[in-house]
Amino acid sequence: MLACLKLDMFVPLTAMLMRAPGKIRQLVRTAERRYDLPEVFVRGLLEDLGQATAPISVGPPAQPTPLARLYLEGGEVALEDQKRLIAEGIKGSATPERADRLYPGDIEQFLACDGLGLAFGAAGVLLALAEAGIERVPEHEDWLLRRTAEVDGLGAGFYTGAHGIAYTLDRLGRHEDALKVMERIGTATPATAAEGFGLFRGLAGEGLNLLHFARRTGDRDFGEAALRAAEPIASALSEGSQGLDLARAGLLHGWSGACLLFLQLYETTGEVMMANFAKQALERDLDKCVVTKNGTFEVSDDWRTLPYLEFGSVGVGIALEQ
Repeated sequence: MLACLKLDMFVPLTAMLMRAPGKIRQLVRTAERRYDLPEVFVRGLLEDLGQATAPISVGPPAQPTPLARLYLEGGEVALEDQKRLIAEGIKGSATPERADRLYPGDIEQFLACDGLGLAFGAAGVLLALAEAGIERVPEHEDWLLRRTAEVDGLGAGFYTGAHGIAYTLDRLGRHEDALKVMERIGTATPATAAEGFGLFRGLAGEGLNLLHFARRTGDRDFGEAALRAAEPIASALSEGSQGLDLARAGLLHGWSGACLLFLQLYETTGEVMMANFAKQALERDLDKCVVTKNGTFEVSDDWRTLPYLEFGSVGVGIALEQ
């Protein structure tokens, strides 16, 4: 339908209208505000889309709150109110009675981290809420702690395993609980070669978290373990190993995460070679970047370029800025 295509050019979310026709007005008014669309064009969209859709409901719809109604009608809602409403929705979706996950989310939480990790599981949600200044829910934090203790074979990765959980608990102020998780991980065995050098689940993420705990606790064992985590990465850089150049450049899976680790080690130890390793690691990711036709600097990924955080030049840029 032409009206739907028109709207999708401005707000590419029209697929939801099949299930939620009531959002027509919200999407149209959003496009109007953002792109200063003429009133005659907006009125035509509302009329055409209103005629082409019919409400679909299996029961009486829930009534929107006053703030939600204001937003749906195109009004301005204060940022703090938006944040509070989002947080209420997240908290309201929690299912602490379940063992497999606390919050609904990406299917990866069932495949990669038993519903617990920083990237896909409860730890990431709890950390985001806390960093946003949202009132904490101790019951949800207890769920994370309890399930972490119960799960066998939990990986160590920062974004997928115990290192990220320990960091989250520490940021939440549950320092003793965080240290118990760190004790479970141990400091003797760094990530395996299969887990790679990256920040996501490999040596860079492991090393950065060990440095965090070394600084917070003053425990030299954590600092020494961080140095051990960095050794295989330093060896690969010194030997010119190209094995991990098959990985996509970026903050979480590329060499930019290793760059951050070496920068932190340089700040901690003052050893110039750490700064040199940071430079070498960053150069590996920069070598995979190209200048696009639009003049932007992005990671080349065969048939496309990537500006993103996880895979892409935004993540490389964060390391470069540091």
